[in-house]
Amino acid sequence: MTVAEWLNEHPGHILVVQEDAMLEETLALFKRYPDAQDIYVNDVKGCVVGHISKLRIASIVLAEHSQTHSHRQLIEQVASGNARELMGRHFPTARLDEALDDVIHRQLEHQLHDMAVLDAEGRLAGTISLTCLLQSFI
Repeated sequence: MTVAEWLNEHPGHILVVQEDAMLEETLALFKRYPDAQDIYVNDVKGCVVGHISKLRIASIVLAEHSQTHSHRQLIEQVASGNARELMGRHFPTARLDEALDDVIHRQLEHQLHDMAVLDAEGRLAGTISLTCLLQSFI
């Protein structure tokens, strides 16, 4: 089975922001979709240029957590920039024409909950979720 075939059978909800989106907007997406693990960042052409994981957001907010900072101060500190400043530019992706087995192996190797799938132009075609894979195979 190819990745494209998998995505046709298992469409998922994908969170995307533009690279100039304020971080407050990005944080609001995680709040609105608490089960989401990743947000992908697009350029003006709609191509994926970065990735922001919930783990990255948590590590920034919680690493600076102290009794001298209020929750509001921490959010303001993180939310003062844009998605481009927080995103990671290098992250594993899959192509639509790849074999699903190869992508699962790479996903497990990199310990990713979601694997971004890009089309030939670099646009986000979907994601492969470990949760969805497990539900399908169990």
